[in-house]
Amino acid sequence: MNIVTTADDFGYSEDTVAATIEALTDGLVKNASIMPAAPCGEKAAAWAAGNPEYCYGVHLTLARDGPERPLGKGSGGSTITDESGRFFSGRQAQARALLGRFSTDDVVAEFEAQLGFVRDHGVTLDYVDSHKHLHKYPTVAAALGKVLPRFGVRKVRRTQDTYPTPLYTSPTYWLGRVVGQRWLREWATTDYFYMSTGPSDLDFPAALMKRPVGTIEIGAHPGTADEWRRNEFRALADLEAYANDFEYRTLSWRDLDPKDVV
Repeated sequence: MNIVTTADDFGYSEDTVAATIEALTDGLVKNASIMPAAPCGEKAAAWAAGNPEYCYGVHLTLARDGPERPLGKGSGGSTITDESGRFFSGRQAQARALLGRFSTDDVVAEFEAQLGFVRDHGVTLDYVDSHKHLHKYPTVAAALGKVLPRFGVRKVRRTQDTYPTPLYTSPTYWLGRVVGQRWLREWATTDYFYMSTGPSDLDFPAALMKRPVGTIEIGAHPGTADEWRRNEFRALADLEAYANDFEYRTLSWRDLDPKDVV
């Protein structure tokens, strides 16, 4: 079993920047997904540019928890923003993406701005994923197909397909069965993907036991200011100890050879 460990939200806040840097330098994660649409995206991208030995992706953002803001045109006339020019909240954005209310052209413009922001800081782009996993929806996925070739990116996080117990009420649980198969044809990705959905499923080694062969990505959100981020930070340390004990290979997206990806 190979493990690809990733820290999301690199740039969300001063706290997440500091925690992600610690996770990278301590070897708890091999990848960090830069969030250019967040307040500290500039700081995260600048640090990444100065530390090219680590692997970086872009945490493409079309939804807000609070401070996220569009880098593209972002006007009230865009389908990805509200009348004030801000991203919709997470649930609103997910509903709009699911119902096809995002224009692919608007998504393309925003993704180009976010990818360009990171590239223009001198950071090598190795992969992408997305905030709230919106890239699994058809209009957003279509935008990836138009944008990523322009930036030379072909590795994309797959839809989550590994859970402690089935989440029958989650759209992702069902979409993953369909979208996951399409991902295997269109993008280089891992065999499996696991991310905690709450405090009851932070046993990362248990996710590995469900997938005894292949390559699995484990995603987390390290931080210290919020309890849920602290819990995920500790879970990464537990995962590292477990991986060392059982001699799993821990990889970056950059490390993945064609034989390691679908």
